Amino acid sequence: MGTGVEPQGACMSSLHPQHQAPRLVGKGPASPHAEPGAEPPSKMCLPSCHRDEAGMTSPDGGWARRPWKPDPGPPVRALPLLLTVFVWLATGTTMSSLNKWIFTIHNFRYPVLLSSLHMLTAVLVGYPLASLQAHGEGGAALGTGTKARVYLLSLTFCASVAFGNLGLNYVQLDFAQMVYTTTPLFTLALSTVLLGQRHHPLQYAAIGSICVGASFSIIGEVHFDQAGCCFLFAATFLRGLKSLQQSTLLQDKKLDSVTLLCLTSLPSFCILFTAALVLEVGA
Repeated sequence: MGTGVEPQGACMSSLHPQHQAPRLVGKGPASPHAEPGAEPPSKMCLPSCHRDEAGMTSPDGGWARRPWKPDPGPPVRALPLLLTVFVWLATGTTMSSLNKWIFTIHNFRYPVLLSSLHMLTAVLVGYPLASLQAHGEGGAALGTGTKARVYLLSLTFCASVAFGNLGLNYVQLDFAQMVYTTTPLFTLALSTVLLGQRHHPLQYAAIGSICVGASFSIIGEVHFDQAGCCFLFAATFLRGLKSLQQSTLLQDKKLDSVTLLCLTSLPSFCILFTAALVLEVGA
């Protein structure tokens, strides 16, 4: 009684004679005629065989992955990831609120100096954590190219923070948050242009709807300021570029987040503090 599954040889017999599998030794010559009563070869057999062969010869042992789907990598637990994203969103919103509170309530007019103080805090917190981690695991030496990319990331991060704080001097906090919602669109566009990555059209459609809603909110803003809006869009563009640089260093160069914070905090503080002395305190 048959099992209902055709053997692979049945598919191979339906191919052109040049593509047939070689005959086994000792089995006798293959008959050039089909057996009486045999069903004609199916037209779906050739694509099916090709799909099976592609699945068996793919690097991951399964079907070929579409170009816009990245490699999933090792499995990640959902709860720690969700908590990390929530803390990241909460702290980012809290920092913007505190900055606006300092500018408005205390009439602090040195946004670049405030940004340098933020990075000084990162130095004071990041270096002890990095030293503890290096003592426990042992750190690896960085190459010249990796160091140059870290310094470039520091420069991008400094510019994004400085432009963001400059924009908060001119506009309200809710207006700044509306502009910041367009960051994923800049990230997708930059990854396509700079890294050659391909994204699914649904990703652009989902982010596009968010950007359209943000643009409607910006148009109806009562306290609109052109200079502040330009500063915020420059900061948003640099945020997208910073995300690409961070992901490249974290994934390709296998750096952990604490080490990357430690490597970028001190150069960022030096850049921002020098800019504050030249542009704000010395003016």
